[in-house]
Amino acid sequence: MKLRLADPSAIKSKAAEITRIGASVNDPNLYRRIEEACLKKQAFLFVSQECFVILKPTAGPGVLVWIAQTYKAVDRLGYLYEMERFARDISAKHLTFWSNRKGFSKIIPQYGFVAKPAEWMGSPITVWTKKL
Repeated sequence: MKLRLADPSAIKSKAAEITRIGASVNDPNLYRRIEEACLKKQAFLFVSQECFVILKPTAGPGVLVWIAQTYKAVDRLGYLYEMERFARDISAKHLTFWSNRKGFSKIIPQYGFVAKPAEWMGSPITVWTKKL
């Protein structure tokens, strides 16, 4: 798996994918906000041959999985362990992600995540949190 930290300027190569994700969650400014955060080193792009992940340290202290995108059918949850390791490396107490994907509700609780219904820009979304 081996996610590696990418240079902040590499976020530009992910613009189309992030824009598509933003459209699916009713957030047309998602790419602009992520690009700005990465360039300011408030969020971090990690890449591998199969995926890219954007992690953002948050208050709590915690880590938000802002984006996790795979390119082909791989063990997506295998990357979860690497994200947890990155979070622990900065002494985060929890790992969080937001998702409107219904399939996650069947799988992710098995990995210790707890769901909380929320709303984002007028649309329902689930906030998943795991204590580390």
